[in-house]
Amino acid sequence: MERVERYLSALDQGRICVHPAGSLYGLTFHPCSNSAYRRLLFIKQRLQAKKLLFLVSDHEVALRYWRPLSSLWKERLRAIWPAHLSMIAPLSILPGEDMSSFLPYGLGWSDVGFRLPYYKNGHWFDHVLGKFPYPLPTTSINLSGQLPLVKVDEIRQFAVRYDIYCDAEIFSGYEEPRDDLMSPSTLIQWRGPASYSILREGYYSSHITQNLFSGLSCIQQEASFVP
Repeated sequence: MERVERYLSALDQGRICVHPAGSLYGLTFHPCSNSAYRRLLFIKQRLQAKKLLFLVSDHEVALRYWRPLSSLWKERLRAIWPAHLSMIAPLSILPGEDMSSFLPYGLGWSDVGFRLPYYKNGHWFDHVLGKFPYPLPTTSINLSGQLPLVKVDEIRQFAVRYDIYCDAEIFSGYEEPRDDLMSPSTLIQWRGPASYSILREGYYSSHITQNLFSGLSCIQQEASFVP
């Protein structure tokens, strides 16, 4: 698909790119490009201390970068993903080959959050995630501290202002989200072999999240977290 190849080329060129992410759109970049990362911080007027979440193409990619999870965790994630839900867990040592240029390792993070996003069957961005050699970082389209942009015209204006890659076909089939869907992903944090905490309620209510992870203990509900 031409749009997939154009998108991959933009990432390789170090561009900041608009990407589809469930009901809302986000920004991404090549996670081994320090200059792209610095540009994202400049655009969003964001502190480096705030961590990013990452999108993966399948469960095994996330499991490759996390320290080993219990069989119960693996079973639950395989049953739930793809979904509008992200999970943070301890980062593994460098997996296999030298991955020190991958952003979480380069910045010395101790943990990392992944999401296997939900798209309709055959969505072009699934092919981007499948072909790209690393998980893709994701963050909302906004300046730090402001509400995310959700309207196509606003996103396009933002992209033009900051020279962000935003191919016209990115919005193909896109519908303005309903108010009840304008939520970021639910965010949980691994707390142990059979426990987790909710950092951000987001798309799923706390009650729904606990039902999804039945058999695991929700030991603490944290204050709101904004990645």
